[in-house]
Amino acid sequence: MTIQSQNPKPVKHSVALVMSNRGDLDQILLVLRPEDDDEFPGMWGLPAASIKPGETLEDAVRRIGTQKLGVELNLGPQLGFGTQDRPGYILEMILLRAIPERHSPGISVEEPTPNDANLGVTVYSDWRWGNPKALESSALGGSLCSQLLLDWLSKK
Repeated sequence: MTIQSQNPKPVKHSVALVMSNRGDLDQILLVLRPEDDDEFPGMWGLPAASIKPGETLEDAVRRIGTQKLGVELNLGPQLGFGTQDRPGYILEMILLRAIPERHSPGISVEEPTPNDANLGVTVYSDWRWGNPKALESSALGGSLCSQLLLDWLSKK
């Protein structure tokens, strides 16, 4: 009798960010994934990125700000953590508040300016300030970042 060992799925570490408009959590930055996204096409969610090997959490937060949002961000407090079994890998995600730097020009909702030159980076189709409840359908559709935020808010 031969016993075949199953290779465990690789683990992908990621970070999702909660940024608020005017300091409260009634209006947060929501990002729209493109229609050709592999996992969540056309779904609203939170700014997020995979953490690269050797990259610190703070580096990843700053990279999300500069590469995806065109704003400088600082690491805020942790709001949640979760895992999700996805086809081909296990996702481990940390949910953090992100705080724009004071001298940063801010995010223009009317005209997103993500850096399209970054291959392998999800370029958001749009973004807006909105109520976190707008993420309920994304959470039901499997978005871990949306689920983590809604879980955290329900415990407040």
